[in-house]
Parts: sequence; structure tokens; C-alpha cells
Amino acid sequence: MLVIKPLHFELYKTLLFPIGITHGMLFIFYIVLATYFKFENKYSFKDYFIIGIASVPFGTFYIEKKYLSKLK
Repeated sequence: MLVIKPLHFELYKTLLFPIGITHGMLFIFYIVLATYFKFENKYSFKDYFIIGIASVPFGTFYIEKKYLSKLK
């Protein structure tokens, strides 16, 4: 992104900017959903913190296996 923006501003506006906005909105949705599950399932603060930290790449697969599989 740092290379494309100064060199190809039109590409940045048409492709990278909408993808970045969508990525940010999905991240916020993930945090809101994690907060909802914390209160719905009475998770401890430690579990909530682990779920929040798991927003790094591929961390959601770990959370789904460890925490969300119990809900089924």
C-alpha cells in the first residue's frame, strides 16, 4: 500500500481503499461479536482477552476450535 499510493493513486482509490475500509469494519465487527459472546456465555476476562488477541491472522481458527465448538 505504501508503494502503490504514491505511484498509482487511481488504483489506490479504486481498489485498496475500499478493501481497507471493509477490513477495518470486519475487525470492529469481530470485537463486537467477541464482546457479545463474553456476556452471553459468561466468559472470564482471561478468555475474553485471549479471544481479543486471537484477531491476529489465523487466530480465529484456534478460537473456533477451543471455545466455539462447545456451543454446538
